[in-house]
Amino acid sequence: MDRQVKGILGAKLGMTQVWDNNKVVPVTVVQAGPCVVTQVRTAETDGYT
Repeated sequence: MDRQVKGILGAKLGMTQVWDNNKVVPVTVVQAGPCVVTQVRTAETDGYT
């Protein structure tokens, strides 16, 4: 099963900045996990794609 992460579940802690190639980039700090997968829905079993 090949799945790609499409989002993140977490709580926003705040904002900060990082430097990338001598440019400042605003970033959001998110506390994520631990998260437990309880169900994987598929088109075959649930009608989801």
